[in-house]
Order: sequence, then C-alpha cells, then structure tokens
Amino acid sequence: MNKIANIALTALVTTTALVATSRGAEAQNVDPGHMALGQAIVSTGVQLKINPKECFAGDNTAMGWYWAAKNEMVVCQENATRANTEVNWTAEDFDTLRHEAVHLVQDASVGLDNESAETFGNWKSLVPDLSADHVYAIENFYPQEQWGLEVEARTLETEPEIVTNLVKKFVF
Repeated sequence: MNKIANIALTALVTTTALVATSRGAEAQNVDPGHMALGQAIVSTGVQLKINPKECFAGDNTAMGWYWAAKNEMVVCQENATRANTEVNWTAEDFDTLRHEAVHLVQDASVGLDNESAETFGNWKSLVPDLSADHVYAIENFYPQEQWGLEVEARTLETEPEIVTNLVKKFVF
C-alpha cells in the first residue's frame, strides 16, 4: 500500500470506525493495538460500524456481530445510549471487536464471497481453555453447528495483536 493510501486509510478508520461521530464525544481510550486491528478490518473491505441503529432496535441484546453476506462488522458498545455515537471503550467492547474479527478470519478461510465459515482446527481441544461462563453461553445461546466457531473465537480473542496478525495473514 502506498504512503498516500495508508494515510487516507488511517484517516478513514480514525474518523469513522474507532472515534466518535460528530454527534458524540470522542472515545479517548482506544489503544494502538486495537486501532491497528480496526485498520486491518477496514482494509479488508469490511464495513466496521460502531453503535448503528440496529444495536438499539427492539430487544437486541447482541454485543456485536460479523455478517458475511453484508460485508459488515458491528460493535454495540455496552455504555452507548444512542445510535451512531461512540463512547469510551470498555474491556467488553474490545473483546467484542476482537471476537468478531476472528469470525472474519474464519469466513476468509473458505472465501469471503459466501456465507460459510470454518474453524482452523480441532476446536474441541480448546474447550478446556474456556471459562465455565463461556461454555454455558455457547451451549445455551448458539445452535450446535456454530459451537466450533464460537469456541475458537472466544479462545483466540485474547490479544489485539494476535487477532490483527490473523486478519493480515488469512484475509489478504
């Protein structure tokens, strides 16, 4: 990527993905690791949305999602009170960003132009590494055919640098 394109991408991510819109206060607490992850996500062509109106629709309880068919990733910040306004990021918000980025990588493993995703390996061997809360959530809130994807995402979501490297390695 040339220098001008890199500067433009950085400006785009900074102004649209990981800082507040003009209707809200700036999020001051986005560390360089998560900023790099946001830049990597956007550079794949995925639209990264923070607190879109869908986060506040009806009885939505999702913290975020990656939707391959729409080529979008959403983070619904836990302290947000209105749509399209970014607030300071919490640990849970950062977890959601990393988690959904792992789903992007899983999608890329079988090609981004479809609605399929694959695990990287033997996801069952990762279950002992998860907390009881994570196991409970996976078993009770996801269909069984998604368990492997969720186990893997929850295991790999630990550090922004790890997830950024996965995005750079497998999505490009």
